[in-house]
Amino acid sequence: MANRSTTPHNSGYTIAKRVDGSGTNGVRINVWVEYAVGTPNHTNHTVPLTAYFYADLKDGYTSSTSSTSGTTSSFSVNGVAGTGHSGGCDFRTVGKVNQWGYWSGNISFSKNGTASVAFSGTAKTHSTYISGGSISGNISVSYTLNFTISYNKGSGSGTNTSDTQGFGDSYTTKGAIFSKTGYTQTGWSLDSDDGVAEYSLN
Repeated sequence: MANRSTTPHNSGYTIAKRVDGSGTNGVRINVWVEYAVGTPNHTNHTVPLTAYFYADLKDGYTSSTSSTSGTTSSFSVNGVAGTGHSGGCDFRTVGKVNQWGYWSGNISFSKNGTASVAFSGTAKTHSTYISGGSISGNISVSYTLNFTISYNKGSGSGTNTSDTQGFGDSYTTKGAIFSKTGYTQTGWSLDSDDGVAEYSLN
């Protein structure tokens, strides 16, 4: 029989976890969670996440009894409830995907570019012929975080420049690339023209 949950239902999504053939009643179902992330916001260290809780028929009876109007479900990510389902689910056709939950929001990632959030989904069909399903797990994402280090001449002479630096990588500051009449550059300051060198020349 079909096992639709081996591939994401939505293009561009990734399956976080699946449970195939869930339940023991006459109709067994596959349940799975798939997700997609958007562009990370490096200012507030968040990234948009969208996740779905799905089910489809694995095996068992495919008669009209496999459609029930009594399905109820819940789905949460990172402890925040998403949209569940209340109404009919169609398990009369092999491969018919039923959406049991949906969640969309922002999740936080650490300064090294990693994030991990827990998800949990449960459903009950209220039918003696169809098993319900449940699933739980984690969604983990990671990014390569780069930062820009800018060199500003302030009131001196020279050309402003910048470097791109990966988070956690070692970095060597530049040498004396700027000049100013009557002054000698001895280091690098975090503030323009404050005269205090926080970092040495190299």
